[in-house]
Amino acid sequence: MADKLTREDVLAMCAAKLAGETADIWLNNADLSGLDLSECDLRFAHLREANLSSANLQRASLSGADLQMANLTLADLRNAQLYEANLGGADLSDANLTFAYLGRADLTGARLLGANMTMVDARKANLSLTDLRRTNLREAKLSGAILEVADLTDAKLASANLSMANARNAKLVHANLNNADMHNVNLKGADLTQADTTGADLTGATMPDGSKHS
Repeated sequence: MADKLTREDVLAMCAAKLAGETADIWLNNADLSGLDLSECDLRFAHLREANLSSANLQRASLSGADLQMANLTLADLRNAQLYEANLGGADLSDANLTFAYLGRADLTGARLLGANMTMVDARKANLSLTDLRRTNLREAKLSGAILEVADLTDAKLASANLSMANARNAKLVHANLNNADMHNVNLKGADLTQADTTGADLTGATMPDGSKHS
């Protein structure tokens, strides 16, 4: 089992990188659970399989970081910067990602069950095969995102921007898509059983049966 690190330990690593003393921040498999890492500069850090459960990562810079298979359950990632971060297979269940920036991030196969992603910016992010059941994505920016085979059962997507997203074979059962911008979205093979699309803009969308919405 990895030794529990402190905020001071992590800040020392960040300072060493900033000073040019080390090239990278290596925290693979580290136990960082519950730590206050708010506003830390962890860009391009190696955090594969790290335990960040319940950590405070508000406004942290994690762009380009390797967070594959990391445990981020109940983590506070409000306003965190995760541009092009690799979160493949990570567990973000019940995490708070309100206003987080996930542009072009890779979340393939990640678990986001019950996460709060209100107003998240995930444009052109890869969310294929993700578990987004019961996730709150209200007013999320998901234009151009990849959501192939994602499970969005009971997800809240009211007023979200899904324009030009690829949601082929996604599961949107009972999803709330009220007033969502879904123009030119690809829904071929998607399951929209009992989904609420009231007020949604489906102009040019590819529907589950492959037909084009007018």
